[in-house]
Amino acid sequence: MFYRLNVITPPPLRDRIGDIPLLLDHYSDIFSKENTTEKVVFLPDAMKVLCDYKWPGNIRELRNFCESSAIFHAGMAISENDLDRKFFCKELRK
Repeated sequence: MFYRLNVITPPPLRDRIGDIPLLLDHYSDIFSKENTTEKVVFLPDAMKVLCDYKWPGNIRELRNFCESSAIFHAGMAISENDLDRKFFCKELRK
C-alpha cells in the first residue's frame, strides 16, 4: 500500500497559493470545534502575509499554525500585527 500512496505527490503548498485561504478556513473551523471555541478569522492583511509565506513545513506547518491560533486567539480577527515574526522573514517569503 505504501508504494501506491507514494506515487501521489501533491505539489508543495508554496506552489498552491490559492489553496492557502481555503485550508486556513478549513482547519480553523476544525480546531475551533475540537476546542469548543469561537472560530478565528484572518483579516485580509494577515491573509496576504500568510499567502506570501513559503510554508517550508508544508501542510503540517499550516495545520499546526491553525491549531495554535484556535487555542491562543479564539474568536479573534487576526491581523498581520498578530502574526509571528517568522512570517515576515525575507528568506521565507516569495
